[in-house]
Amino acid sequence: MTASVLTAGTQIPADPRAPIRFDFELHALRMAFVEPANVNRLTDEWQQPGVYVLLGKRSAEQATDVYVGMATDLRKRLTAHRRKPKFPWWRAVAVVRDTTTGFDSAQIGYLEGRLAQELRVLPGVNVREGMSTMDVTLPTFARSPLDEFVGTVLEALRIAGVDLQSGAEDDPESETVTSGRGHTMIPGTIKDLLGAGLLDAGSRLVAEREVGGKQIRLECEVSASGELIFEGVAYRNPTRPAVLGFDLKSTNGWVAWKTDGGKTLADLRDQLPPGSAS
Repeated sequence: MTASVLTAGTQIPADPRAPIRFDFELHALRMAFVEPANVNRLTDEWQQPGVYVLLGKRSAEQATDVYVGMATDLRKRLTAHRRKPKFPWWRAVAVVRDTTTGFDSAQIGYLEGRLAQELRVLPGVNVREGMSTMDVTLPTFARSPLDEFVGTVLEALRIAGVDLQSGAEDDPESETVTSGRGHTMIPGTIKDLLGAGLLDAGSRLVAEREVGGKQIRLECEVSASGELIFEGVAYRNPTRPAVLGFDLKSTNGWVAWKTDGGKTLADLRDQLPPGSAS
Protein backbone atom coordinates (compact mmCIF):
# COMPACT_ATOMS: atom_id res chain seq x y z
CA MET A 1 0.00 0.00 0.00
CA THR A 2 1.20 3.47 -0.73
CA ALA A 3 0.13 6.75 0.79
CA SER A 4 -3.50 7.83 0.25
CA VAL A 5 -2.25 10.53 -2.10
CA LEU A 6 1.04 10.27 -3.97
CA THR A 7 2.82 13.51 -4.81
CA ALA A 8 5.52 13.80 -7.42
CA GLY A 9 7.65 16.49 -8.93
CA THR A 10 7.07 16.46 -12.68
CA GLN A 11 9.30 17.77 -15.44
CA ILE A 12 7.65 18.07 -18.86
CA PRO A 13 10.21 19.53 -21.29
CA ALA A 14 9.07 21.90 -24.02
CA ASP A 15 10.61 19.53 -26.57
CA PRO A 16 7.94 16.84 -27.14
CA ARG A 17 10.67 14.31 -27.93
CA ALA A 18 12.30 14.61 -24.51
CA PRO A 19 11.33 12.12 -21.78
CA ILE A 20 8.81 13.16 -19.14
CA ARG A 21 10.25 12.73 -15.64
CA PHE A 22 8.56 12.10 -12.31
CA ASP A 23 10.31 12.34 -8.93
CA PHE A 24 8.47 10.61 -6.09
CA GLU A 25 9.88 12.02 -2.86
CA LEU A 26 8.06 9.40 -0.75
CA HIS A 27 10.44 6.61 -1.80
CA ALA A 28 13.13 8.62 -3.61
CA LEU A 29 12.10 7.01 -6.87
CA ARG A 30 12.75 8.66 -10.23
CA MET A 31 10.77 7.57 -13.27
CA ALA A 32 10.82 8.49 -16.94
CA PHE A 33 8.23 8.03 -19.66
CA VAL A 34 9.99 7.70 -22.99
CA GLU A 35 9.08 6.56 -26.50
CA PRO A 36 11.32 4.17 -28.49
CA ALA A 37 12.59 6.82 -30.92
CA ASN A 38 13.64 9.06 -28.02
CA VAL A 39 15.50 6.59 -25.80
CA ASN A 40 18.80 8.22 -26.83
CA ARG A 41 17.57 11.40 -25.11
CA LEU A 42 17.80 9.78 -21.69
CA THR A 43 20.62 11.50 -19.79
CA ASP A 44 23.56 9.84 -18.03
CA GLU A 45 21.57 9.55 -14.79
CA TRP A 46 19.73 6.62 -16.41
CA GLN A 47 22.97 4.65 -16.83
CA GLN A 48 22.38 2.84 -13.55
CA PRO A 49 20.49 -0.20 -12.21
CA GLY A 50 16.72 -0.08 -12.38
CA VAL A 51 13.55 -1.73 -13.59
CA TYR A 52 11.41 -0.90 -16.58
CA VAL A 53 8.04 -1.70 -18.11
CA LEU A 54 7.47 -1.58 -21.86
CA LEU A 55 3.90 -0.78 -22.85
CA GLY A 56 2.48 -2.27 -26.03
CA LYS A 57 -0.83 -1.96 -27.77
CA ARG A 58 -4.04 -3.63 -26.71
CA SER A 59 -4.19 -7.25 -27.83
CA ALA A 60 -7.16 -9.08 -29.37
CA GLU A 61 -8.63 -9.75 -25.93
CA GLN A 62 -8.46 -6.00 -25.19
CA ALA A 63 -5.61 -6.38 -22.71
CA THR A 64 -2.55 -4.13 -22.76
CA ASP A 65 0.66 -5.98 -23.60
CA VAL A 66 3.53 -5.23 -21.21
CA TYR A 67 7.11 -6.41 -20.85
CA VAL A 68 8.73 -6.18 -17.40
CA GLY A 69 12.50 -6.15 -17.14
CA MET A 70 15.54 -5.04 -15.16
CA ALA A 71 18.98 -3.82 -16.13
CA THR A 72 22.21 -2.68 -14.52
CA ASP A 73 22.30 0.08 -17.17
CA LEU A 74 18.75 1.15 -18.00
CA ARG A 75 19.63 3.43 -20.90
CA LYS A 76 21.70 0.73 -22.59
CA ARG A 77 18.97 -1.89 -22.18
CA LEU A 78 16.21 0.37 -23.50
CA THR A 79 18.42 1.24 -26.46
CA ALA A 80 18.73 -2.48 -27.19
CA HIS A 81 14.95 -2.84 -27.02
CA ARG A 82 14.62 0.01 -29.49
CA ARG A 83 17.03 -1.56 -31.99
CA LYS A 84 15.72 -5.12 -31.67
CA PRO A 85 12.23 -4.95 -30.13
CA LYS A 86 10.84 -8.24 -28.81
CA PHE A 87 7.34 -6.90 -29.41
CA PRO A 88 5.88 -3.60 -30.63
CA TRP A 89 6.06 -1.12 -27.77
CA TRP A 90 5.21 2.54 -27.81
CA ARG A 91 6.37 3.73 -24.39
CA ALA A 92 8.77 2.69 -21.64
CA VAL A 93 8.42 3.50 -17.95
CA ALA A 94 11.93 3.45 -16.46
CA VAL A 95 12.52 3.43 -12.69
CA VAL A 96 15.71 4.21 -10.74
CA ARG A 97 16.45 5.18 -7.15
CA ASP A 98 17.38 8.82 -6.62
CA THR A 99 19.88 8.14 -3.84
CA THR A 100 23.65 8.01 -3.55
CA THR A 101 23.85 4.21 -3.78
CA GLY A 102 20.77 3.58 -5.95
CA PHE A 103 19.57 0.02 -6.50
CA ASP A 104 21.75 -3.09 -6.53
CA SER A 105 21.23 -6.15 -8.73
CA ALA A 106 19.42 -8.17 -6.06
CA GLN A 107 16.98 -5.35 -5.40
CA ILE A 108 16.03 -4.86 -9.03
CA GLY A 109 15.69 -8.62 -9.44
CA TYR A 110 13.18 -8.70 -6.60
CA LEU A 111 11.31 -5.65 -7.92
CA GLU A 112 11.11 -7.11 -11.42
CA GLY A 113 9.46 -10.25 -10.07
CA ARG A 114 7.04 -8.38 -7.81
CA LEU A 115 5.94 -6.04 -10.59
CA ALA A 116 5.47 -8.87 -13.07
CA GLN A 117 3.37 -10.84 -10.60
CA GLU A 118 1.21 -7.84 -9.66
CA LEU A 119 0.56 -7.09 -13.33
CA ARG A 120 -0.22 -10.73 -14.18
CA VAL A 121 -3.33 -10.74 -11.99
CA LEU A 122 -4.83 -7.75 -13.80
CA PRO A 123 -7.38 -8.78 -16.43
CA GLY A 124 -6.58 -5.65 -18.44
CA VAL A 125 -2.88 -6.55 -18.73
CA ASN A 126 -1.07 -9.25 -20.69
CA VAL A 127 2.49 -9.75 -19.42
CA ARG A 128 4.59 -10.73 -22.44
CA GLU A 129 7.68 -11.32 -20.35
CA GLY A 130 8.73 -10.84 -16.74
CA MET A 131 10.18 -12.98 -13.98
CA SER A 132 7.70 -15.49 -12.57
CA THR A 133 9.54 -15.59 -9.23
CA MET A 134 11.25 -12.99 -7.09
CA ASP A 135 14.93 -12.83 -6.20
CA VAL A 136 14.81 -14.42 -2.75
CA THR A 137 18.48 -13.87 -1.93
CA LEU A 138 17.53 -10.67 -0.14
CA PRO A 139 16.86 -10.96 3.61
CA THR A 140 13.38 -10.12 4.88
CA PHE A 141 14.36 -6.71 6.24
CA ALA A 142 15.67 -5.76 2.78
CA ARG A 143 12.54 -6.91 0.94
CA SER A 144 10.05 -4.95 3.06
CA PRO A 145 11.09 -1.47 1.82
CA LEU A 146 11.02 -2.73 -1.78
CA ASP A 147 7.44 -3.93 -1.32
CA GLU A 148 6.57 -0.33 -0.48
CA PHE A 149 8.03 0.81 -3.81
CA VAL A 150 5.82 -1.52 -5.86
CA GLY A 151 2.65 0.46 -5.19
CA THR A 152 4.32 3.68 -6.28
CA VAL A 153 5.51 2.14 -9.55
CA LEU A 154 2.04 0.73 -10.22
CA GLU A 155 0.51 4.17 -9.72
CA ALA A 156 3.01 5.58 -12.22
CA LEU A 157 1.87 2.92 -14.69
CA ARG A 158 -1.68 4.13 -14.13
CA ILE A 159 -0.53 7.60 -15.18
CA ALA A 160 0.96 5.96 -18.28
CA GLY A 161 -2.42 4.45 -19.14
CA VAL A 162 -2.32 0.94 -17.66
CA ASP A 163 -5.68 -0.28 -16.32
CA LEU A 164 -5.19 -1.29 -12.69
CA GLN A 165 -8.80 -2.33 -12.08
CA SER A 166 -7.95 -5.91 -11.23
CA GLY A 167 -11.04 -6.89 -9.28
CA ALA A 168 -8.65 -8.98 -7.17
CA GLU A 169 -8.92 -6.78 -4.11
CA ASP A 170 -12.65 -6.13 -3.82
CA ASP A 171 -12.87 -7.38 -0.26
CA PRO A 172 -12.53 -4.90 2.62
CA GLU A 173 -9.48 -5.15 4.87
CA SER A 174 -11.55 -6.32 7.82
CA GLU A 175 -13.49 -9.56 7.97
CA THR A 176 -17.14 -9.44 6.90
CA VAL A 177 -19.54 -12.00 8.39
CA THR A 178 -22.85 -12.68 6.68
CA SER A 179 -25.87 -13.73 8.73
CA GLY A 180 -29.63 -13.58 8.51
CA ARG A 181 -29.42 -9.99 9.70
CA GLY A 182 -27.11 -8.93 6.90
CA HIS A 183 -23.39 -8.20 6.80
CA THR A 184 -21.36 -7.51 9.95
CA MET A 185 -17.84 -6.11 9.83
CA ILE A 186 -15.48 -7.44 12.49
CA PRO A 187 -13.09 -4.59 13.44
CA GLY A 188 -9.39 -5.20 12.93
CA THR A 189 -6.96 -5.30 10.02
CA ILE A 190 -3.50 -6.71 9.46
CA LYS A 191 -2.22 -3.16 9.73
CA ASP A 192 -3.82 -2.94 13.19
CA LEU A 193 -1.99 -6.11 14.23
CA LEU A 194 1.31 -4.56 13.14
CA GLY A 195 0.55 -1.32 14.96
CA ALA A 196 -0.23 -3.18 18.17
CA GLY A 197 2.98 -5.22 17.97
CA LEU A 198 1.04 -8.47 17.68
CA LEU A 199 2.54 -9.19 14.27
CA ASP A 200 5.90 -8.20 12.76
CA ALA A 201 6.62 -7.02 9.24
CA GLY A 202 8.40 -9.81 7.41
CA SER A 203 6.68 -12.55 9.41
CA ARG A 204 5.99 -15.77 7.52
CA LEU A 205 2.47 -17.16 7.74
CA VAL A 206 1.35 -20.63 6.67
CA ALA A 207 -2.03 -22.12 5.78
CA GLU A 208 -2.64 -25.85 5.43
CA ARG A 209 -5.68 -27.93 4.53
CA GLU A 210 -6.69 -30.95 2.51
CA VAL A 211 -8.27 -30.15 -0.84
CA GLY A 212 -9.44 -32.92 -3.15
CA GLY A 213 -7.63 -35.56 -1.11
CA LYS A 214 -4.33 -33.65 -1.32
CA GLN A 215 -2.65 -31.81 1.54
CA ILE A 216 -1.78 -28.27 0.46
CA ARG A 217 0.54 -25.90 2.30
CA LEU A 218 0.62 -22.18 1.47
CA GLU A 219 3.08 -19.55 2.64
CA CYS A 220 2.97 -15.77 2.59
CA GLU A 221 4.87 -12.85 4.08
CA VAL A 222 3.53 -9.85 6.01
CA SER A 223 4.52 -6.51 4.47
CA ALA A 224 5.31 -3.39 6.48
CA SER A 225 2.18 -1.72 5.12
CA GLY A 226 -0.18 -4.40 6.41
CA GLU A 227 -0.58 -6.66 3.39
CA LEU A 228 0.09 -10.34 2.76
CA ILE A 229 2.54 -11.00 -0.07
CA PHE A 230 1.39 -14.27 -1.64
CA GLU A 231 3.10 -15.52 -4.80
CA GLY A 232 4.40 -12.03 -5.47
CA VAL A 233 1.06 -10.22 -5.12
CA ALA A 234 -0.01 -8.02 -2.18
CA TYR A 235 -3.45 -8.50 -0.59
CA ARG A 236 -5.00 -6.38 2.15
CA ASN A 237 -7.54 -9.04 3.13
CA PRO A 238 -6.11 -12.46 4.13
CA THR A 239 -9.10 -14.31 2.69
CA ARG A 240 -8.33 -13.58 -0.96
CA PRO A 241 -4.89 -15.29 -1.11
CA ALA A 242 -6.24 -18.29 0.82
CA VAL A 243 -9.12 -18.68 -1.65
CA LEU A 244 -6.73 -18.47 -4.59
CA GLY A 245 -4.10 -20.74 -3.07
CA PHE A 246 -6.54 -23.50 -2.14
CA ASP A 247 -8.63 -22.95 -5.29
CA LEU A 248 -11.83 -22.65 -3.29
CA LYS A 249 -14.94 -20.54 -3.77
CA SER A 250 -14.74 -19.31 -0.18
CA THR A 251 -12.80 -19.76 3.04
CA ASN A 252 -11.87 -17.67 6.07
CA GLY A 253 -8.36 -16.30 5.70
CA TRP A 254 -8.38 -14.93 9.24
CA VAL A 255 -8.57 -18.51 10.50
CA ALA A 256 -6.56 -20.14 7.71
CA TRP A 257 -3.30 -18.19 8.08
CA LYS A 258 -1.19 -19.05 11.13
CA THR A 259 2.06 -17.80 12.64
CA ASP A 260 5.02 -20.03 13.46
CA GLY A 261 3.56 -20.28 16.96
CA GLY A 262 0.31 -21.70 15.64
CA LYS A 263 -1.86 -18.64 16.32
CA THR A 264 -4.32 -17.61 13.65
CA LEU A 265 -4.77 -14.02 12.53
CA ALA A 266 -8.17 -14.16 14.21
CA ASP A 267 -6.46 -15.14 17.49
CA LEU A 268 -4.17 -12.14 17.22
CA ARG A 269 -7.08 -9.85 16.32
CA ASP A 270 -8.83 -10.91 19.54
CA GLN A 271 -5.83 -9.53 21.45
CA LEU A 272 -6.15 -6.02 20.01
CA PRO A 273 -6.54 -3.41 22.75
CA PRO A 274 -10.04 -1.89 22.93
CA GLY A 275 -10.46 0.97 20.50
CA SER A 276 -7.33 0.14 18.47
CA ALA A 277 -9.08 -1.69 15.64
CA SER A 278 -9.98 0.25 12.50
